[in-house]
Amino acid sequence: MDEQKDPIRVVLVGCGNWGSKLLLKMLDMSDIQVAGVIDPVEGRLAEVAKLVDSQRGKPKVRKITQYLDSIDALSLWDSVDALVIASPSENHLIWAEFGINEGKHVFVEKPITKSLAESIQLQKTQLRRVMAGKPDKVFMVGHVTHYDPGVAKFFEQIHSVVVPKGPVRITRSGRWMGDQQRFDFSKEGAESFSDIWWALAPHDVSSMLFHMGVPDKSGVLLYSDGRVQGTFKIGSRDVSLTVYRSDEERVRMYEVDTDKGPVVYDQLTGEFRGFQKGDLGEKVSFGQYDSLRLELREFVKCIRLGKQPETGLQQGLDTVRWLERVSDDISLALYGNGDHNSEDTLTEPVFVDGTKEADDNNV
Repeated sequence: MDEQKDPIRVVLVGCGNWGSKLLLKMLDMSDIQVAGVIDPVEGRLAEVAKLVDSQRGKPKVRKITQYLDSIDALSLWDSVDALVIASPSENHLIWAEFGINEGKHVFVEKPITKSLAESIQLQKTQLRRVMAGKPDKVFMVGHVTHYDPGVAKFFEQIHSVVVPKGPVRITRSGRWMGDQQRFDFSKEGAESFSDIWWALAPHDVSSMLFHMGVPDKSGVLLYSDGRVQGTFKIGSRDVSLTVYRSDEERVRMYEVDTDKGPVVYDQLTGEFRGFQKGDLGEKVSFGQYDSLRLELREFVKCIRLGKQPETGLQQGLDTVRWLERVSDDISLALYGNGDHNSEDTLTEPVFVDGTKEADDNNV
């Protein structure tokens, strides 16, 4: 295969809410060929086929070779270059290890795995392949916010243009999934604090780690309406990341007060407000950028050039490390002080100042 001309042949695993977005984006990219879609959920593949048929009018949309309910049914597997994994996170480890062991490039949606232990296991799988002298393959984690130029601009201001006064504040909301329309402490029929944190925080935790560095410690603040506010101390700087579910509003904001005034990036609208090297205010719109397309193009570029992406396996592992730390702090807040249990209703916010200092347990 001439990698400079032929599209990268991929198999998509999982085609639910986010997987279908990845699928439509890849079908509209000339340098990617979707060789197959795998999803074991009954009726899902028929829905996907109907969705793809609705896009046939677009000139770049390519035909999908196969719709499958398992990898065993896939023909021409040797001609596939990469595995794109958008299945539920509890299946990420088994699919990612499969891709690594089969010698395929791997793109896996966030979070890379559902626990730090699984991420370390995945890293060991990759290391064993390298130590065996087998060709290095690209491994990329889908932290799409990393490829948003407005987010990069926000952190660039903090580092080079302004002096922060107060914490960096990141806020992200997400709609309720399926029939879940309420929050409760129990797992029956509703999400828990930890579920909400793991579902909504990965992108922003990854951005924080990349642009600001490794935290010295973490904490958490919990609210009775289901809001989770992770707190981080990174050197002399504080970061608060608040996530919650809502059907009434959508929020994806990066904010900080500085010596020159507020710096704000609204990720939904693409509007950025900050400062130039001088004291003149700066307003920029990044609304024209398609971060998901930029992310997938980076995956293709890394395959072509034989290099690892910035959002590689180690970045995914580090993100899970801090997601899990805050999740542990949530458990400590609810169960560690004896004031709350899974059936209580919070009347006041509960704050836990994480006692675990940053350590170095990389593989």
